[in-house]
Amino acid sequence: MPTPACILIVDDEKDVLAVFIDLIETGGYRAIGTTDPEKALGIVQAEEVDLVIVDLMMPKRDGWHLLEDIKKYDTAIPVIVLTGFLTEQSESILASKQADSYLIKPVDHDRLQTQIKHHLSDHKPAKDAHIVIIDANPDTREDTEHALSRRGFQITSFDALETAAQSIYATPPDLIILDITFPKGTGFNLCQNLQQNPKTKHIPTFILTAESSRQNLLKAIQLGVRGFVAKPAAPNALVERVFKILRHPSTP
Repeated sequence: MPTPACILIVDDEKDVLAVFIDLIETGGYRAIGTTDPEKALGIVQAEEVDLVIVDLMMPKRDGWHLLEDIKKYDTAIPVIVLTGFLTEQSESILASKQADSYLIKPVDHDRLQTQIKHHLSDHKPAKDAHIVIIDANPDTREDTEHALSRRGFQITSFDALETAAQSIYATPPDLIILDITFPKGTGFNLCQNLQQNPKTKHIPTFILTAESSRQNLLKAIQLGVRGFVAKPAAPNALVERVFKILRHPSTP
C-alpha cells in the first residue's frame, strides 16, 4: 500500500488548523499541523513533506518569509498561501513568483481538494499544452501568441468573449489568458461563467490587462484567477508565469 502524501499546514489559529487537518485526512492524506511558523521549516527539513499550506498573516512570523525559506530549502515543494485579507494581500499573491497557488478564507472545501490533487499529481502538462488567448487588441494577441507558440504551446486566439466562450465550452483548454476590457462584456464575466460550469470551472485563468487597478486585482483574486500581469508584458516574464501556472517542471 503506497504511503499517503504528507501535507504541512501552518496557521496560528488552532480552530482553523484543526479544520484543515480534518479535511486533509478525510481526503486520504497525512496531515501535520503547527501554529508556530518558527517550527514549520524544521518540520519540512525533518519530514518528507509533499505540500505546504501556509497562512500569510501570523503574529510570530510573516508567511511570506516562511514561504521564501521553504523555497530556498527545496524549490520543488509546492506551497499554497492562505489569506483572509484580500485588500492587503491581493497584489502580492497574484504577483508572487514563489507561491504556487492560493486559497481565501473561509476556504471552499472543493477548491482545497482540487488544489491538493493538482499539486500532488505526477502529471505534468506537455510543452504542447493548449492555451486560449482572448484580447480585443490585435497587437497584444499577436505578441502573446508569438511568445508562447515559439515555446511549443498550441494557441487559439479570439478577439471577442462570445466566440471564445463557445470554443472553451466545446474544447476546454489547459489555460486561458484574457484581457478585462471588451466592447461587449468583461473578462471577469467570462471567468465567473466558466466557474459556474462543472466542465470548465477548474481551467486556470491568467489576466493580461492595462487596467491594473486595485479594484480589478481584488476582483481577480475573488474569482480565483491564477495570475494578473499589466500590459505591456515582457515576453520572457509572460512565458515564465505560464509555465509556473501549468506546473511544468522547468522553462525550456
